[in-house]
Amino acid sequence: MTQLSLKEYASPIHLTDCYEPSLLYLNRKEEMVDELLETFLKEKEELREAKVPRDYAGKRDLLKGILTIREPKPLDVENLNKLDSLLQTELMERGVIEVGPLEPISDIYPNCSFNQSHKFTLWQGDMTRLGADAIVNAANKYLLGCFHPYHACIDNAIHSAAGPQLREDCNTIMSLQGELEDTGGAKITRGYNLPSKFVLHTVGPIIDKGIELTEQQKAELASCYRSDMKRIFAPYAPGIKLRLKALKEVHDAGLSTQASISPVLPFTPDFPRLLEGIVDRIWIDTLTIGDGSMGKRSARLGMPQLFEEHDLSKWYQEDIHIKVGKYFRNSFPSEMIRISKNEAFPI
Repeated sequence: MTQLSLKEYASPIHLTDCYEPSLLYLNRKEEMVDELLETFLKEKEELREAKVPRDYAGKRDLLKGILTIREPKPLDVENLNKLDSLLQTELMERGVIEVGPLEPISDIYPNCSFNQSHKFTLWQGDMTRLGADAIVNAANKYLLGCFHPYHACIDNAIHSAAGPQLREDCNTIMSLQGELEDTGGAKITRGYNLPSKFVLHTVGPIIDKGIELTEQQKAELASCYRSDMKRIFAPYAPGIKLRLKALKEVHDAGLSTQASISPVLPFTPDFPRLLEGIVDRIWIDTLTIGDGSMGKRSARLGMPQLFEEHDLSKWYQEDIHIKVGKYFRNSFPSEMIRISKNEAFPI
């Protein structure tokens, strides 16, 4: 199956444009719900005879159910403003949880052996309140959200809080892709009425309760996490040509430049030649020693096992940096090549 790349769908859904929800009718919930119900009940013939509850809670539940089953299609500006205002009023009432002040694991568990614990936070609650750069949605293979009214799944909760624009974006992506999303794949959209800027929609394996995971399901689940991280950083990761161009411009400006080489990352035979004349130093990581902790950090991160799983064990050798160094000496004099030893690999 050919899955759509980020580059292919980012522009059609205006991924990099900042969305500013309308606040035109803020704090007018009852009025907005009445007017929106009147609009949406007319969209489908079978809904026109629906009995509208008298109380506000009942009306709001009915509106939520209608939006859950509504097919992806554009909404006129006036009703979009009303729905935005309603969702923003509800968000203000629930409150936004900013992720910055949340305690990292290292503060909660000072003796934690996880060396990245200062970068991670454990938090439990309503993720539609999180003021983060991105949240992750457990989507299905159709990527259009849950169509079961009042179903208590995170897919439903996120689409309900974000608004119908989220489903429209997902529909645009899937129409362009022309096939279902692979298990372990992911797509990214804007968050719209959510406090998070983006939503990462990833399809996990479907596993019956109480059933032990198969190796394939474990691999698919791991792929979900890897796909999410790729979607977070992919928009900001420049291609090799752009990086070489930037290096040349910095070098031509009279500033010292260096190329940091990881010996386990593949490169083409002409790569050293491409660096000629634009870098003043080649710095090669020693992999296990160069991780700053005599290989302990690499081991804790599971690098040996990772390479073994992908049949790359031959690359995970303590002398790999020496072999790579010899390769680069065909293009650069020895004094320009440095190899990290008992120090952290320089950024």
